[in-house]
Amino acid sequence: MSDPAGYFVTGTDTGVGDLDAVTYVNFLCNEDGMDPISFGATVAAAMELYEMGVIDKETTGGLELEFGSADALARAADLPPKILIIHRFRADMVTNPDTIVSRPGVRIIFHADG
Repeated sequence: MSDPAGYFVTGTDTGVGDLDAVTYVNFLCNEDGMDPISFGATVAAAMELYEMGVIDKETTGGLELEFGSADALARAADLPPKILIIHRFRADMVTNPDTIVSRPGVRIIFHADG
């Protein structure tokens, strides 16, 4: 079983109560080497930005990131990396923060100190 915190953040923060969808997303995160906690927090933030109108379907490549949508959560976990990239670094591991440049094709980046 995955870390219970991953289930909490992936499901609760995104408003998704469908345990099957949350389990599937946690499985995908673990298979793809993504941290489910960072992933859930990133998707939750993207859902909020989507609902505020800051990002739209064009920005997300057609994905409707509606809060509480199990389909949107599962589809976000299945997006190609150029659309959703999660980076998790400790502060002492990033030695070149001033030279890091986002690529135009990247839609969402999450950077967390671990």
